[in-house]
Amino acid sequence: MLVSIVAGNSSLELAESAYLELALRGNLSHQADSLDLAAARETEAATRTLLGPQAKLAGTLAGTNDLDGKTVGSATGTASVSQWVPTGGALGAALSGTSSRTDPDNAPPLRSLDRDTASLTVSFKQPFLQGFGNGSPTLYQVRQAQVARKTRFLSANGAGLSLLQQARVAFWNLIGAAATVQAQIQDSARTARILQASRIQYKSGSASALDTLTARANHGKALVSLVQGRTTLREGKRSLATLANVDSVSVPVVDSLPTVEAGSAFPTLDALVESAQAHAIDLAQAQVKIEGLQNEVGYRRWSRLPKLDGTVYGATSLPGGNPAKDWMVGARVDLDWDLPNGVERAKYRTALLDLRAAQLRRKAAINEVRHQIERILDAHGSATEQLALSVELAALQRARLNASEVGYAAGSVSLIDLQSARSDWMNAVTSSWQSKAQVKALEAELETRTGIGPARRGWIWEEK
Repeated sequence: MLVSIVAGNSSLELAESAYLELALRGNLSHQADSLDLAAARETEAATRTLLGPQAKLAGTLAGTNDLDGKTVGSATGTASVSQWVPTGGALGAALSGTSSRTDPDNAPPLRSLDRDTASLTVSFKQPFLQGFGNGSPTLYQVRQAQVARKTRFLSANGAGLSLLQQARVAFWNLIGAAATVQAQIQDSARTARILQASRIQYKSGSASALDTLTARANHGKALVSLVQGRTTLREGKRSLATLANVDSVSVPVVDSLPTVEAGSAFPTLDALVESAQAHAIDLAQAQVKIEGLQNEVGYRRWSRLPKLDGTVYGATSLPGGNPAKDWMVGARVDLDWDLPNGVERAKYRTALLDLRAAQLRRKAAINEVRHQIERILDAHGSATEQLALSVELAALQRARLNASEVGYAAGSVSLIDLQSARSDWMNAVTSSWQSKAQVKALEAELETRTGIGPARRGWIWEEK
């Protein structure tokens, strides 16, 4: 597939956005991250079903044969359903039945052993210790699955932001390479004209053979530079195509000089820091890690306590009983305590220490983000100023080059001065596009560190 990035100096920003969207849709690593996130969501959804209705079927078939030749067969079956409640308890109902049969070839009195019984039981079990269910392995598993899903989302989000930053830097480097090649094409044509003028002047006797040889050497150097520039351009196109997972990209001719940035459109430092605390991937990941460790600490704390469960239940016999009124009701309290050994106590202390360390690291990360934002804003301001100066200087060098070329044709400017003007012009073109790429790279870094990149383009990257 051939992708054409239609752009001129007035529409490079639109071309950049179009390529970034293309890269996000086509990049294979980003697609793999999306699948990993989908898998984490499936795992969380599956784990959440543990808090929903749980059904269970159980059955047993048994047969006995004693020394008198009496054969007895029995079948037992139970169907039960339970529902977790927010207090950590469980509401359940169970229907069980038993059928017992004796070999009919035995004496008639033995046939009286045939039995059919059934019962319906409704119960509610409530834990009184272990944090009203916070020490339950089921609830712990559900919460950890939520943390794993958030972690996977933030990881994919961070990879996406890194992809945007990488794509932006590559895009503007490619635009700079394309502009440089355009300048080199013009320079090659210029050295060809200079060589032709030198030959004419040599024939007329107004120039030496050395000038002609120098002009020819300069033309050869310009052609070599053009070949090298085109190689760099092709490599840049391949990099962009690989990043977006397309066959190739086509960049049109752009003006030899970049446009000057109008000024920073970023919010203030405090606003950026506030936005970073809400959207920066590093800080969000640190917060999710804290949530996971808080869950770990709570589970380890409560699970060390005894299991003290209170249960109320009601049962009625079927058939023969009246489910509407013939009920037997009761209550019981169960105590079960596995005294925590050294391993469990160590796990609790380790979770506490890890939680405290994670909280401190998040505070340090906030301070580091603020420091980095200050650095980038300062560097962006300097790079923007340097870009303006570079473009202004390049415009002067272009005017000087044009004047020198006209003067050389008229015989008022030496070949050495013309060569100096050519060299200064090409250096000015390269410097101006390097400044442009630096400005864009700093913008991309700031958007990545603060997490504001998608929002600035109207993209929604929040989890639904």
